[in-house]
Amino acid sequence: MNPPKSARLAVTLQRLALPLCLAAVLLSSGCDQKSPSLLTNDLTNARFDPGTWSMNDGVLRGNGKGGMLWTDKEYGNFQLDLEFRVGEDANSGIFLRCPNPGAMKKNRVHHHQNALEFEIIRMKRNFSATNGAASLLTVQGPSSPVTLEPGKWHVCSITAKDSVITATLDGKQLYACDLTKWTRPGKNPDGSPNSLKPPLKDLPKKGHIGFQDYIGRVEFRNIQITEL
Repeated sequence: MNPPKSARLAVTLQRLALPLCLAAVLLSSGCDQKSPSLLTNDLTNARFDPGTWSMNDGVLRGNGKGGMLWTDKEYGNFQLDLEFRVGEDANSGIFLRCPNPGAMKKNRVHHHQNALEFEIIRMKRNFSATNGAASLLTVQGPSSPVTLEPGKWHVCSITAKDSVITATLDGKQLYACDLTKWTRPGKNPDGSPNSLKPPLKDLPKKGHIGFQDYIGRVEFRNIQITEL
């Protein structure tokens, strides 16, 4: 005997209610919320020499004393989204997957030799494509030359996925760099030199993220990390 229409309608409504409730939970849990911040406001999840970096009103600043700030945590596959701005003359960078920041105490160029650097530079001189702004320093230049505007907040996204590094600046893709093509130590595929000791294909796929304060004013904000 078939149940009455009213009972069948009630069952149908119950079945519909579950996915609707699930959708409501997903929306309320913040599916469209921002990714987690890479750094805490008090910088307790970072390592740096006292007085070299500060965080105020959500803006990370190098204090002009020269030095590195490293994440305590290591990251493998990730998307790093942030904004940065520089002064008229500035030289800074973001280091990716550095295996051992502590080695800098004995070797001041350790991070240049063992990790990729997204170059942030504005100075009164010309640079080659692989040494200019938004390059992977000495490794890969952007598809077209980049000039950073002093005082402007530039929007940047860097993705590290296994052996592929991609980057965008102000909504424009800069490159998709496949590290498996870098098979020789200190050499790029075209034979030009780079500063890395191992072949890039052998670089660690996990490490610390670092921010450099080298020359001039540099600031970062809205620094968010999504682990992939």
